[in-house]
Amino acid sequence: MALWSIIFLVVVLVIIITTLLLFKENIYWQRLFGKDSNDALAKSSKNLDLITEKFKRTRLYQSLLNSLDLEVCEAPHFQSIGDNFESFADLSDAIRDAGLESSNVIIGIDFSASNEFQGKNTFDHKSLHGLVKKKYNPYQQVITTLAAVLEPFDDDNLIPAYGFGDERTKDKSVFSINNHNIEHPCKGFLEVLLKYEDIVKTITMSGPTSLVPIIRKAIEITTQTMTYNILVIIADGQVEKDQDEETRKIIIEASSYPLSIILVGVGDGPWERMFTYDEKLPLRKFDNFQFVDYFSCIQKSTKSPELVFALNALMEIPEQYATIKNLGLIKGNSLRTKKQSIHDDLKNMKPVNLSKSNSLNHGSPSSTHLRKLSSLPGMTTKKLI
Repeated sequence: MALWSIIFLVVVLVIIITTLLLFKENIYWQRLFGKDSNDALAKSSKNLDLITEKFKRTRLYQSLLNSLDLEVCEAPHFQSIGDNFESFADLSDAIRDAGLESSNVIIGIDFSASNEFQGKNTFDHKSLHGLVKKKYNPYQQVITTLAAVLEPFDDDNLIPAYGFGDERTKDKSVFSINNHNIEHPCKGFLEVLLKYEDIVKTITMSGPTSLVPIIRKAIEITTQTMTYNILVIIADGQVEKDQDEETRKIIIEASSYPLSIILVGVGDGPWERMFTYDEKLPLRKFDNFQFVDYFSCIQKSTKSPELVFALNALMEIPEQYATIKNLGLIKGNSLRTKKQSIHDDLKNMKPVNLSKSNSLNHGSPSSTHLRKLSSLPGMTTKKLI
């Protein structure tokens, strides 16, 4: 009797196993053993792979995951700046907290002829350089927005600003918007706007669009000081195909210098080639190029579109700055660093009894530091006496 019981149990087990194998694709099996869950996870994973690696490294990406109640097993490579801001000052503070100490800004403005029709969909059929009463054109909007965030980091407040793509320079060189023939930086972003408004009335737009001359000029400026620079290029479209190889080479070359490049695309696009420069130039020493589609960004928010644009444009700057420092590309000292050094020297300097002398002796600690301070913009010896 016991033998028959054992045989019966074996047969039942065989039947059960066979049944499960035959109906393995049944929905109840899937629910019981979690295949639906696995498929959902696989699908989610595939979707997440579409997000660029750059975006994954920012706290904005982390905020997105948190809002979807998702978790990421691997820690992000770098957490840059957050995304909860009520003002440009808040964003500036967040960028500083994320690691940026100081920077110089260089601006490049595209004056190619395609600006005349590239605003068909995004600027009410107007020229992107059109000056409209009581309303900034896209170039003015970009300059104004980035000025609100970056100006606190620019120590000397001198901004080299250039145009390219006009009838005179075409795709060969650049010109200073402050003075066509003389290298003369603008005194702050406000003067950049004023000089832009003056020159856009007289410029003859041409082309073709080429980023090479303005990036070459930024490398030249950066080489002179070897301090950190941010080049902001505002352009209406992507470079022509015959300019592609030369553009790739100059971006790769620029990665040998303490220079970040932000390209802001205004107008209707297309932008595919620009995204390629952003993502797929593996020979660079570091990721030095960020492309932002301006109109796409400002359409993401009805509450604070300009803040959304600024965040997208600048979210990689702290990481790029940290990488540049780690690579040892910054050789010179910023004005802020010089001021701090002088402040530290003054703090540690031994007191000098001035009552024993009617004047400061040449080479004395006091006169040395007074000369240092008087050499800084806005500083005079009167402020110390």
